[in-house]
Amino acid sequence: TLVTRVSGGESTGRAGDLGKSAFLERGALGVEASPQPAGRPLILATPHAEIRVLGTHLTLAVGGDATRLGVHEGEVQVTRLADKATLKVGAGHFALVSGEGPLLAVPLRTRAGLVALYPFDEGQGAFVRDVSGVGEPLPLRIASPESVTWVPGGLVVRGPAGIVTYGPAEKIIAACKASGELTVEAWVKPAAAGREGYLLAIASNPLNINVALDQNGTPPAWGVHLTSERTGEGGAALAARRGPVAGTLRHVLYAHAADGQGILYIDGAPVATHRLAGGFARWDANHRLALAADPRGNRPWAGEFRLVAVFSRALAASEVRQHYLAGPD
Repeated sequence: TLVTRVSGGESTGRAGDLGKSAFLERGALGVEASPQPAGRPLILATPHAEIRVLGTHLTLAVGGDATRLGVHEGEVQVTRLADKATLKVGAGHFALVSGEGPLLAVPLRTRAGLVALYPFDEGQGAFVRDVSGVGEPLPLRIASPESVTWVPGGLVVRGPAGIVTYGPAEKIIAACKASGELTVEAWVKPAAAGREGYLLAIASNPLNINVALDQNGTPPAWGVHLTSERTGEGGAALAARRGPVAGTLRHVLYAHAADGQGILYIDGAPVATHRLAGGFARWDANHRLALAADPRGNRPWAGEFRLVAVFSRALAASEVRQHYLAGPD
């Protein structure tokens, strides 16, 4: 992954170009471009598309037979090379450019029901910000900064780091109790496939859990523990047969609806389901939110976080797929 900043100025492209140009054959690119001079746009090319940038914040990823363009600020115009179809993509939207299908701009992520959002874009420091804009912010403090490394767009956890909220995760717990629904979402890259640990937990210890998203060890698998009115305080477990792969970025999401149906998704596809009767009335209002372990440091996890989000509703399958296609950035 490459992050670059581009400002207006002389051309750095081929002779005769009227502006800057760059070609991305494979991989990912993040761009923060200041307004370019009139008539001299920044041109980004991939095997599938040409993107004209006048000044914006965008992400570009090329893989297989498609190019994914995400626009976070401003507006860009994309041209599909196969048929010269063009499309303007505005802030908060993405387009998937391939050789088939309509060329459409789709919202990056839904905000309906969002209660906490951590994009890990700080780049430094001992705090992870909640940028959901919902209620009082719920920041996470990193008690052992020496155990983590900030990377562009992410946080690498190498050992027990104590990434925990100062106090109870009140706004999450209250919202989920009221709705009887929940979605927990994480973009993560595990350091080891057989490692056991919590990606995130709203809990006090492994025997007192509201909800926990985890990586199991033998055999390697993704899983979730959830407490309802019909379970013990350790919660009911659900595991996916599709396990983690070391060093591979994965989208892991669990959605629980008011009718009791819970679905675990990996990379946008459902991989395990269960039906867990009862709402969240028994959730402990004093539990804190922790990443890469429980709040007391039990079951530590190692790997890279790219995004964590919590919703007080069950995302629909179409929304889960949309979040996966939108990517972690």
